[in-house]
Amino acid sequence: PPAALGGFLRPLARLAQRRRLNLLSVTLRTVRPDPVTLLAYARGNMIAVVLYVNVPRAEAGRRASAAWTQELVETALAVGGTYYLPYQRWPTPEQFARGYPRAGEFLAVKRRWDPEGRFSNGWATAYLGV
Repeated sequence: PPAALGGFLRPLARLAQRRRLNLLSVTLRTVRPDPVTLLAYARGNMIAVVLYVNVPRAEAGRRASAAWTQELVETALAVGGTYYLPYQRWPTPEQFARGYPRAGEFLAVKRRWDPEGRFSNGWATAYLGV
């Protein structure tokens, strides 16, 4: 939420220095609420903090990136925000559940339209159990 932006950016700056992130850019975007999408990341007026980070491809770098991603997600959740569903499955299932409280509704719709689970992927398996 806009009023909580400072409460996110200060920890982000500390984390970027502590973890020595190769942070290439940060973009701030206003995001309007999405009352229709079941997995909406903007349930109210929000400011998206978009990070462009060079992530090492080696396993140690990927593990470190998962750890700092979880820290940032936790920070966003703590100030009343959420996070955009990433390509990587680094946020924990518990963080997903807190950030996307309508996931159960989404899963019910998915099961209705895809009862055999043909349209699935690693993300759906990790976070929805399908």
